[in-house]
Amino acid sequence: MAAVATAAAGFPPPGIHDEFSYLLAGDLFASGRTSAPTHEMWRHFETFHVLQVPSYASKYPPAQGVMLAVGQRLTGMPIVGVWISCALLVAAFNWMLQAWVRPRWALWGAVAAALWLTGAHAHGGSWMVSYWGGSVAALGGALVFGGIRRLAQRPTAGASIATAVGLAVLANSRPFEGLLFAVVPAIGVAWILVRQLRARDRKGVANTLVPMTLVLGATIVLMGWYNASITGSPTKPPYLAYDDEYTSSPHLLFQSTPPAPAYRVPVMERFHSSGNGSTEPPRSAGAVANHLWQQTTIIAGFYAPWFVMPLVFTLAVLAKGPWTAMVLASVATTVVAGLLILYPAQPHYVAPAAGAWCIALTLAARSMAQLRFRTFKAGHYLAVLVFGCIVASAFLKIGVDIMLLDGRPQAWPWQRQAMERTLATNGQHLIVVEYGPDHEPDQEWVYNSGDIDGAPVVWARSLGDSADLVLRRYFSSRNAWRLRVEPDSGPFVLTPLARVGADTTRQAPVRP
Repeated sequence: MAAVATAAAGFPPPGIHDEFSYLLAGDLFASGRTSAPTHEMWRHFETFHVLQVPSYASKYPPAQGVMLAVGQRLTGMPIVGVWISCALLVAAFNWMLQAWVRPRWALWGAVAAALWLTGAHAHGGSWMVSYWGGSVAALGGALVFGGIRRLAQRPTAGASIATAVGLAVLANSRPFEGLLFAVVPAIGVAWILVRQLRARDRKGVANTLVPMTLVLGATIVLMGWYNASITGSPTKPPYLAYDDEYTSSPHLLFQSTPPAPAYRVPVMERFHSSGNGSTEPPRSAGAVANHLWQQTTIIAGFYAPWFVMPLVFTLAVLAKGPWTAMVLASVATTVVAGLLILYPAQPHYVAPAAGAWCIALTLAARSMAQLRFRTFKAGHYLAVLVFGCIVASAFLKIGVDIMLLDGRPQAWPWQRQAMERTLATNGQHLIVVEYGPDHEPDQEWVYNSGDIDGAPVVWARSLGDSADLVLRRYFSSRNAWRLRVEPDSGPFVLTPLARVGADTTRQAPVRP
C-alpha cells in the first residue's frame, strides 16, 4: 500500500543519516565489494555513519545493504530491494503462522501484518518507503519462530535450516536486539533437544542440531571475513570501529560515557557532543523512569495502536500454554532491548519481535472469534471490525501521503536529489558544500556512492580555501560548484566555481 503513495510521489530520496549509510552499503555490495580503499581526499568526504579509514564503508551490519543491492542490480533502484524485503516478510509471516494456526487464520494474520507493519500505521509506511529497514530483521524473527514450531512438531532439516537462517539474518541486521530476542528461542531449541534425547530420537536430534550448527558456523565465518575486509579484524565489526573514531556518547542505558575523540569536522562534533547524536545515561531514578516511559510509548504506539487494542485485551485474558508464553517472552526481551537504547526508539529497533507479536495477535483474534453472547457471534464481528480498521488505516495513510506530496519537493532531501539528477545528465561534477553557523547536523548533504571517482556527482565538505583548492585540483576535469547551506530551509543555489589546473604533485592519502 505504501508503495502506491511512493510511486505517486516519485521514488523517495534518503533524508536520514542512516539511510545514506545503508545506500552506500548497497552500492558497494552491488559492485561486488564490501568496502572501497580510503580515498585520497577522504577528509572532504567524512560524514555520519560512514567509515573512511581503514577503508571506505558503511558502519552498519550488512543484511539491509544486501537487499538494497538486490534492488539496485535488478532494476537500478535500491528502493525495489526494500519492496522485495517487505514481500518476503509477508510470505514469511504466512509460512510462520501456518505452523501455529489453521491456514485461514495464517492468511488473516499475514495480510493484517502486511497492511499494518508496512503501510497502514502512520509510522509503519517507513518500512516500505525508507532505506533503513525493518522488514529484514522482522523476516529473521519470523523464520526463527516458524522453524522452531516445526521442529517441535516434526523435526526436519528444512525447519532447522530456516531457524538458523533467521538467527543469521538477525545477527546481520539488528545484532543487539536480535541477541536478546534469540534468548527465549534458544531455550526452546534446547528444550526440543532434551525431549528428543529422552525419547532416544537420534534422527530428530540430528535433523535439529546438524543443519543448524552448519548454518550458524558458516555465518560466524562469513561475519568474521566481512569484519576483516573492512576493519582488518574479524572480531571488530564496522560499527565498533566507527564508535572508536567518532562517537562520544553511550548507546545503552547502562553504558558509561566514552572519551571524546578528536573531531576534524565541526558539524560532526556538534552532532555527537550536543546534537541528536549525543546522549547521556539518566542518573536519577526519576530520569530512568521517564526515559523508559518515553521509549515505551513510542514502541507501543506502533505495535499496539488503538485499532488492535481489542486483541491485546483478549490476549491478556485468554493467553495460556507454554508456546504462547514463549512468544510473549521473546517479545518482552526484545522490547527490553529497545528500552535500553538511549536514542529515541524507532519501530524497527524491535523489528525482530514483529513476527512473534504477529503470532500473539493472531492467536488472540482466533480466540476472540470464538466468543459468543448467547447466539450472537460477537467475537467474530469484533475480529472483522479490527481487520476493517487495519484496512481503513492503510488507505487513510495513502490518502494523507498523497495530500502531502506538494510540500515534499521543497524539502532539502528532494532538492538534493533534484540537483544530483539534473547535473548527472550533463558531464561530471563536484559540489563543495559549505554550512552556515546555524546549520542543523541532521540535514547532511555530503554523502557519496561506493565509487567516488566514477560518480557523476561528487559531494564534498568544504575545509577552507586552501584545502578546497587541493580538492578541486584533484577533480580538475569536473565542473565545480559551491553550495552554501544557510539557512537549512533554503533556497539552495549552486554557484559555479572556476576550473583549476590538475595537481601533478599528489601525496599519498593522509590517515589519522
